[in-house]
Amino acid sequence: MPTKTIKIREEWLLKLAKSMEPSVAEATGVTLPPFRVTCGWPSSGGRGRKRRVRGECWAASASADGHAEIFISPQEADTKEVAAILCHELIHAALPNVGHKKPFQAAAKKLGFIAPFTGAVTTNWFEIWVNPILDTIGDYPHAELMASTAIAKKKKQVARQLLCLCETCGYKARVARSWLESAGPPHCPDHGQMTFNDPAADDPPQQMAA
Repeated sequence: MPTKTIKIREEWLLKLAKSMEPSVAEATGVTLPPFRVTCGWPSSGGRGRKRRVRGECWAASASADGHAEIFISPQEADTKEVAAILCHELIHAALPNVGHKKPFQAAAKKLGFIAPFTGAVTTNWFEIWVNPILDTIGDYPHAELMASTAIAKKKKQVARQLLCLCETCGYKARVARSWLESAGPPHCPDHGQMTFNDPAADDPPQQMAA
């Protein structure tokens, strides 16, 4: 049973990371830099459909105060999976300049990871040393974020032809985006250049210079 129920996910992540730190330091042979851990989107690929980035580590050298920054994707909610992802990123924090090359692989093997080392695939050995920690801190206090589109975020219309309008008489024409970008909007036979509304933009109807 956990000694205390942790309700704040960043507190839980930091508690787990600090508990893992001695084992990661021993496996890598180096002392870990100061680090912060948070639940947040990786800089890219966090919502990838085919290959999703589940965690990310920024080296301490990238931080103004010398802290490595570790992010766990909010789409990850399984306690043991999050533990594996976090341990993977702690190895990166300890060995920031090797990527997933041999030094990383050697440390990961000692901690119970197997190939492919770009992921967080674990063996029974990983569970043997991590499960006692998880028994102490309890389950990850987080629910999977399943939304594929943020609230109020507009969907871009890329291929659809855009509507052009003469604001004087209402004359309409539809034109491909590529032509609008290269030649500008068409002209009304009676009143000259027309305006167009781009649904992918946040601005009102546009009128490009002739």
